Order: sequence, then C-alpha cells, then structure tokens
Amino acid sequence: MCWHKNQQSSYQIPMPAPPPDTEADILRRAFGLIQRRITEYLAGAYPEARWVWDCPCPRARVADGDVAHIRLSQAGGYRRAEVLIARLQFKGLRFDAAAEPVPPPPTEPEDTDYSYLAYEWVEANLQELNARGNEAADSGEPEMTIAADELPDPASWAAICEELMRNGFSEAVVIESGIITKISG
Repeated sequence: MCWHKNQQSSYQIPMPAPPPDTEADILRRAFGLIQRRITEYLAGAYPEARWVWDCPCPRARVADGDVAHIRLSQAGGYRRAEVLIARLQFKGLRFDAAAEPVPPPPTEPEDTDYSYLAYEWVEANLQELNARGNEAADSGEPEMTIAADELPDPASWAAICEELMRNGFSEAVVIESGIITKISG
C-alpha cells in the first residue's frame, strides 16, 4: 500500500441545515422590528419623544392582531397613540385626538433616563427570556444573545442590562449586535 503525502480525500461531510425558524422566532423578530419602526417613526416627527407599550403583554396583542397602544412623552402634546399593524408589519401611528399637538418647548440637551423603558421592556419580555436562557443552559451554551432587532432604542440598552441583572440574570453586557447575557449553570 502506498500513501502519498498531501493526498486529500474527495469525500466531504455535509453540514446539517440550520433548523427552520419557529413561529415564536418569527414573532419575536417581527415584534422587535415593529418596536424599532415605532421609534424611527417618532424620531422623525418628534426627536425628543419617548414611548412605552400601554398594555402588559404587547407581543401577545400584536401576535393576535389585537389593537395595541403606546404611551408617549415629549411628543408634541400627544400622550397616547394606536399602533397600526397589518400582517405583523408596522404601518404607522394614530395619535389620540384628545390632545392637540403643541410645539415642544426648547430644551437643553440632557441625559435621558431610560430606566422606565428598560423596566417596561424587561417586564414584557422576562418570561420568554427566562425560557430562552433555560434552553441555552440545557444545550450547554455559556451565553445568550438578545438581538438588536428585539430591543428598543439602542440608547436604552445599558439600562436594560441593569434591569436584566435586577431580574436574576448574573451578567448582561451591551455588544454591537444587541445584549449578551451569561447563562448560570
């Protein structure tokens, strides 16, 4: 038998195809994108505007096709708006007519407190995040990533990390593509 140096085998092991997206994966990404579109929409009209969901389970409402509202601050006098969604796609906002818009007063730049937004976001997503963390731990994963498209305004990510740690995550760190949390074994 003769062995040749540098002889390469022509047999290759095929890589398994990634598992298909589940309905929960698609809904999670769609919900994250809807949140981002709301923020972008408001930033165009009211750059100082801040918002939070006006219901305890906004992802479920959106997934079920129910009407969902947001609460607003610094949005030209508007305090509430209906989120217009069709087929899991953001279509716009319908502001409550109860408050007539007024021009925002001139303000000096100041640090924005994102603690309430962080609290609301973590509260709305905690059950799913815990389930994903448990799945990752069961699979032996050392960490779990929360993708940018699942999160609200990037300026709020540091506050979300703090809120995640207050809710039992041992570590949460902002990275370019979102937030990464360490899985406790």
